[in-house]
Formats: sequence, structure tokens, C-alpha cells
Amino acid sequence: IGNIKPKRKISKQICIQLGWKPQYGLFDVLPLVLQVNGKDPDLYEIPPHLILEVPMEHPQYKWFQDLGLKWYAVPAVSNMLLEIGGIEFTACPFNGW
Repeated sequence: IGNIKPKRKISKQICIQLGWKPQYGLFDVLPLVLQVNGKDPDLYEIPPHLILEVPMEHPQYKWFQDLGLKWYAVPAVSNMLLEIGGIEFTACPFNGW
């Protein structure tokens, strides 16, 4: 699973335990995991054509682009609690837009 943040590593391991088959690349996009009313969680792969990533480059250091790094076009998080009307959504995805 490589050099990834501990929380993301746990999330990736959980997805694998639920049956997800990662490509084991540097930029694997995790599936959405939804669980309702204590039932078993369901996995939903994000179609590749909907994933937009931006290659990273530097205006002065041309070699930086050769590293092949990329970032999400629309960063989002899903590891925070959202409470609405007394219902707790423990992994509600959102972004800054």
C-alpha cells in the first residue's frame, strides 16, 4: 500500500476487505462506500471518465513535471462528521466549492 497517510491506508484496506480490487498505483481513487441502517456496506466505483486529475508542474523547475505527480481537480474530503436533525453522517463527502 506504500507511502500513504495512515487514515487513508486504513480506508484503502477496508475497501480491499469489502472486495475492491485496487490497481496498486500511486494514484488509486477509492470507491465510494455507503452503509445504511447497519446493513453491510456497498462499494461504488467512480467511473474513470468522471475522475479529473491535474498534472503538477512548476514554472521554474521543469524537472518537477517528470515526477508524474497529479492532484485532484476538485479536492473533497469524506472523513468528517455531518450531523443533521440528530442523524450522524460519519463519512459525508464535501468540498470547498
